[in-house]
Amino acid sequence: MATWGKVVLGALIGLFVSVGSPLLAFALAGLDAPVELLVLLVTVIPVLLASPLLIARQTRSWGIGIMLGLAVGSFVLGGACVSLVAGY
Repeated sequence: MATWGKVVLGALIGLFVSVGSPLLAFALAGLDAPVELLVLLVTVIPVLLASPLLIARQTRSWGIGIMLGLAVGSFVLGGACVSLVAGY
């Protein structure tokens, strides 16, 4: 597979994870989970899981793509959150 293909597929995986992690946090919010755990699930854990992929040369393009997807997803979800809050 070409390097750009790995980056694009990694970005799609990162977008899926950036949308899926807040949904998991919302599901756990109903279980009286601490707020710190919810913040950890949404922000820190996806980045920590993707960062080891940056070390090896064979998986570096996947790691870069996942990091790009997480970044784009956080910008999009942040913009959606701002528009929802501004609507009230």
